[in-house]
Amino acid sequence: MIDSRYLIAKIATIATCGCSSTPLVEVRVPVPVPCVAADDVPQRPTITDAAVLRDLPDGRLVLTIASERAALAAYVERAAPLLDWCAR
Repeated sequence: MIDSRYLIAKIATIATCGCSSTPLVEVRVPVPVPCVAADDVPQRPTITDAAVLRDLPDGRLVLTIASERAALAAYVERAAPLLDWCAR
């Protein structure tokens, strides 16, 4: 019968021999990196909820929509170049 200490020592020797002969392999893993710093991203304008818009009188509704449209246009004007630059 084989001594269990001998068997464990033999298995350990075989296992370590296999590890020492393994060639080194370089592995490259792509890591996502933001293309724009968080400080450069323009702040999104606030948009009035549709339920609130429904309850506004006509004059106030028109002024709110016009104001939000101007804010959205300014936001797009600042954000579009950043998106174009990131898409390269």
